[in-house]
Amino acid sequence: MKRTFLMSAILVGAASVGAAAHAVSPAAPLTTMAVRHIEAQGRSIGDFVVDAEPSPAYPKGTLLAKTWDVAVPGTLGISRVDLATRSVIGYVALGPPPPDGEQGSTLLARGTSGVVVATKGSGALTLTWLADGPAIRARVAILASNLGRSFELFGLAAFDRRVIVVDGNSGTAFVFEEGGKLVAKYACGGGFYHPGMATIEHWGDLAVLTNLGTEEGDGRSLVCAFRVDRPGRLQRQTLPHGDLFALAGNLYLAQWDADIRRVGADLRLTGDAVADPRPAPWQKEPACQGITGTSSLHSSRVSGLWVVDTFDCCGDQSPSGLFICDPEASASHR
Repeated sequence: MKRTFLMSAILVGAASVGAAAHAVSPAAPLTTMAVRHIEAQGRSIGDFVVDAEPSPAYPKGTLLAKTWDVAVPGTLGISRVDLATRSVIGYVALGPPPPDGEQGSTLLARGTSGVVVATKGSGALTLTWLADGPAIRARVAILASNLGRSFELFGLAAFDRRVIVVDGNSGTAFVFEEGGKLVAKYACGGGFYHPGMATIEHWGDLAVLTNLGTEEGDGRSLVCAFRVDRPGRLQRQTLPHGDLFALAGNLYLAQWDADIRRVGADLRLTGDAVADPRPAPWQKEPACQGITGTSSLHSSRVSGLWVVDTFDCCGDQSPSGLFICDPEASASHR
């Protein structure tokens, strides 16, 4: 099953969410010694989250990835992928489609107690905690009406044993305990850039929420920060438009068409411009040119490998979905 998007979504995404979407060469070969397209019979595999760190059993660790059943449209499951062998080693179905046929939106996040899945379906937000296998360990349903008049799942993060869910309509972040009890909610305000999702960074004791525009719509970014372990004060700050990211204990703002600056404890820019501390993107790796699709939705460097989720649109017939690239492998054809 191929996931397709309108070209207008790609163009807006490139202008609003920065590095979240990247062009992919549709002419590149599908499978090389370096690139593996992760597939399972009758299923389409897409967005992912790190599941387990490297171990004797899995030398490069494992991923969990969203999986759609081709035979039953709308049915969602989770596949477990071994990074060393670049193969699917487990699967669990999350359930049938909602009664009214609404597919809803689904996000994954990893915390200290494992991976949590958030699904917005027919009038409810469902939080599912996964165990090894994968298998369903716990599940709780929260009425969407309790989260706002027109709740839209727009962000998910798991810090320690707390889960953060973001409403895309109100710019509100809800913090839940593992059992589904509401701990706190923070009204950040503003409006999210579409397409794209909320960016939630873990920075010390704080969660930092961004990809918000100001209420004035003046092209600047609204950033808010709050505690996750207990209710606390909400910090809000306006910054130049750009991509906010946390790395090695520091918070940075990569301003579009400008410099990269550190962000201080008061959420203001501080100091002089710095070199980009992020690794070069996967598009710079010659061995990874076998990744296909129109654009990439999500990419991450894991255990020396590049994991990339791509989609296709606008008549592009090249395969898309989940790819794993080993930059150290030979790029020659199999």
